[in-house]
Amino acid sequence: MKKILLLMAVLSVVAISAEVKEGVGRGYKGDIKLSVEVEGDKIVDIKVLESKETPRIGGKALPKLIEQAIAKQTVEVDTVAGASNTSRGFREALANALGK
Repeated sequence: MKKILLLMAVLSVVAISAEVKEGVGRGYKGDIKLSVEVEGDKIVDIKVLESKETPRIGGKALPKLIEQAIAKQTVEVDTVAGASNTSRGFREALANALGK
């Protein structure tokens, strides 16, 4: 019983410390809306909530941008070749979500 209570307490602290923020940036074909999960100053997860980017170019760039942002822990991700407007919109949305 004590172990269960301890586990519940730890899980509630983890759940409380995680925060989800949203941001919007202008991509090639329209707005890119992101959901960014942070714990303190650490970017934990990023999800694309809305995007009108072309599936073959901007759509393929978004997962690469997400991977970079989480790995580098920064808004300053590299532009994906051929998807400069998508990359710029992603950076703008991420910065807006993080209040930068």
